[in-house]
Amino acid sequence: MVGRKILNGDFNLTRISFPIKCMMPQTTLMSLNNTFNTMPVYIRRAASTADPIERLKLVMASNFSQSWYSHEFGKPLNPILGETYECFTQDGTKCFFEQTSHHPPRSHFLLEAKDGLYKLNGYLEIEIYAGMQTTVVNCLGFK
Repeated sequence: MVGRKILNGDFNLTRISFPIKCMMPQTTLMSLNNTFNTMPVYIRRAASTADPIERLKLVMASNFSQSWYSHEFGKPLNPILGETYECFTQDGTKCFFEQTSHHPPRSHFLLEAKDGLYKLNGYLEIEIYAGMQTTVVNCLGFK
C-alpha cells in the first residue's frame, strides 16, 4: 500500500513516524518561530505607512522573506497537542505559538508588537506528499 501511495504521489509524510536520528533538535513550533524572523521588520514598516500600495508590497515582501528560513533538511519533532512556545523577536515583538491539532498538524500563532503598532495572528497547517521523483508541500491556513 505504501508503494502504491508513493507511485500516486499520495504519500503524506506528516502522518509517518520517523526515527529520532532523522529529527532536528527542535519542535515544529520552534521551527515555525524561525520563519517569522524577518516578518516584524516588514510589518512594522507596513503599519507605519499610509500608502496602500506600499503597504501591500511590504506585506508581500514579509511573506516571501519567510520562505528563506523555512528550508529545513531535518524533520522537526512532532509537537504534543496543547504544547506552547513563547519568545521575543529582535525588535521586542512577543510571539506565542500553540499546537491546536495533531491530525492534521495545525499550529496557531499570535505576534504582538512591543509598542502595539500591529498584531498578527492565524494558523498554519502543512501537508507534505511524496512521490517517486516529486514532493508537494501544501501550506494551508491564514494570517
